[in-house]
Amino acid sequence: MKRFVFPFLSLIALIPAVSRAEEIFSVDKNTVLRIEQDCTLTFNVNYKSEKSRFAAYSQNPYYRYAPKIEKKDSSFTATARMKKSGLPDSRIVFRRISPTEWEAEYLLEYPEKFQLNFAAVELALPIRKMEGKTVEYNGKKFPFPAELNRKRGFCFASLQNVSSFTLPLAKGFLTLSFPKSLPQVMLNDSRFFGSWNQNYSCRIPMKTEQGKSRLSVRLRYTPYQVVPVSLKGIANRTFADARANDRIGGWTDQGPEQDLSPMKPGRLEASPAVFNIASDRDGNSCLVLGGGGLSWLPMRKSLNLPGGKASSLFLLHAIAWLRRERRRSEPWRSVIRMEVGAVSRSSTCATSATGGIRSAPGRTVSSSGRRRS
Repeated sequence: MKRFVFPFLSLIALIPAVSRAEEIFSVDKNTVLRIEQDCTLTFNVNYKSEKSRFAAYSQNPYYRYAPKIEKKDSSFTATARMKKSGLPDSRIVFRRISPTEWEAEYLLEYPEKFQLNFAAVELALPIRKMEGKTVEYNGKKFPFPAELNRKRGFCFASLQNVSSFTLPLAKGFLTLSFPKSLPQVMLNDSRFFGSWNQNYSCRIPMKTEQGKSRLSVRLRYTPYQVVPVSLKGIANRTFADARANDRIGGWTDQGPEQDLSPMKPGRLEASPAVFNIASDRDGNSCLVLGGGGLSWLPMRKSLNLPGGKASSLFLLHAIAWLRRERRRSEPWRSVIRMEVGAVSRSSTCATSATGGIRSAPGRTVSSSGRRRS
């Protein structure tokens, strides 16, 4: 039997726009600001102590941080008096402007003869949600690395003269802006200090003068608006296949023991993507592109996307019958061609099947599969 490869595709367009948001921002008992629950904003003080050249103090009970919290209308104020313990007093004020926009002010006051190395506000970002994403700033792209580069060190990117910048989080864009431009913002890989720390960090230096460090920041969150795209016009197979090798029915034409009939129709979330899985009851439910032993199936298909400006396109697909010697390399490459009028551009992706396409209204996407031999 000839070996061949083909994808099952489901498409969605990902369009950045403000939609009804969930509880994006929250403040915990240590007055740590949480964004999307697992991204955290805290102050970080590094100083010289009697026992260490690089001692740390932050918003953590481990450092005896125990703030007094006052709530008034849509604001939180947290005060912690620590000078008697040889640590800085702190005052944090959060203001809720809207469900998707907050302000934060940090003030640290140091005791006499306090030997400060640096003070910063740090945004911790989970690696599992940020790996492979890219920050674009001043025409340059800074990807979050999959692997730690020890030769490069802790910092993998440095933004200069920053008045604002935007981070692509799991479910939306987070824009941080400042009243005055900052000389530098650092993007760091915390795995440098041990594999147990599975976070990146965005270090925002505080301005320090006359024994005080300050920082004000406004945080604006823009949820992704996800629009599922129906394959109804180009779907050519069902998930279920009653009889093998009859060229009718569905999936890989291998019969009921090798079909995808267990696939449940309806909503399937793979953040930030949301797919709407079609049902066999309504006719063909998926697109299968041919090749090798299924040469009677089409090698490519085109689909018109809905209007609006899309920033990304996500595919949900599968591959069948890989060559054994290619399973650990790149057995398959999807080619996505976008056409706007007479202009055509392509984006390719390997088996991860996630490719970003920036486009304009009135576009056609053509998808084809290439077997790697």
